[in-house]
Amino acid sequence: MVDMVLGIDGGGTKTAATLICLHDDPLRQLGAGTSGPSNIAAVTVQSAFDAICAAASEALSGVDGHLRAICIGVAGYSHIQRRADLSQRLAKSFPGVLMEVVPDYAIAFDAALNGQPGVLVISGTGQIAYGENAAGKWHRAGGYGYLIDDAGSGYGVGRAALAATLAAQDGSGPLTALGSAICRRVGVSQLEDVVSEVYGGKIDRQTIASLAEAVSDCAASGDMVAQEILATAGAALSRIALAVIDQLFTKSETVALATVGSLWKAHSSLSDAFETGLIDSGRHTIRCASVTSPELGAALRARKLAQC
Repeated sequence: MVDMVLGIDGGGTKTAATLICLHDDPLRQLGAGTSGPSNIAAVTVQSAFDAICAAASEALSGVDGHLRAICIGVAGYSHIQRRADLSQRLAKSFPGVLMEVVPDYAIAFDAALNGQPGVLVISGTGQIAYGENAAGKWHRAGGYGYLIDDAGSGYGVGRAALAATLAAQDGSGPLTALGSAICRRVGVSQLEDVVSEVYGGKIDRQTIASLAEAVSDCAASGDMVAQEILATAGAALSRIALAVIDQLFTKSETVALATVGSLWKAHSSLSDAFETGLIDSGRHTIRCASVTSPELGAALRARKLAQC
């Protein structure tokens, strides 16, 4: 009977599970499963629990083996009481199985860096930098949500674009093509409509974050305001990356660095400012391009847990 481990990515839109052999190298997937969302900040603990169990059951279905460990990476991890409740329910459902519930960015780290020491910088709707060193010490920077900390995120870029267009209209800021691009993006005829729809809730956080695409397009067309917004975001991302690097690695170490998320696809103004921040710090980094699925990252973490 084969020894197995299970990795689960509990996200805001779906839950995905992958089952792998504990000892196989290269990795061999034994089963997979998907179900609904399990972000414990957005759904009830019961709903998250049901989604995780459904995905796990599908992955385990028809596979003859001994489940040794499970790692679940969940969105909404900072909700301490909900996380504790979820962990207790899962422990009862999988008796005798080693288990850990970790933040979704931790399994994204394992997916991006194949479980090796380094730093991951995520920039999509939100942002965070997370790293681990060879001794197993970890550190994070950023990722405190759009109401507190959004510098370097898609939301931060979108909000800065809104502010820049209004300043240009008022005459208190430089001219920019962002205004018309934003109006087209959200389907309104004038900027005043954008303001009322933001405060009325029709234009939500996700929509504001999606404006980063319009900023990137304007930057590519030579709009200096758009380029500056993206450069500011790139500099902010370099600061959180360096905060993690400085906590985990010595000055002489070359650090593996991975970048994940939709904002990294933006105009080069962002990535150029990010690289400049790293170079100016004197830290040596090397890009890691090995990216796999978050649920496989969770499975790799489960494998470590079983081998301890």
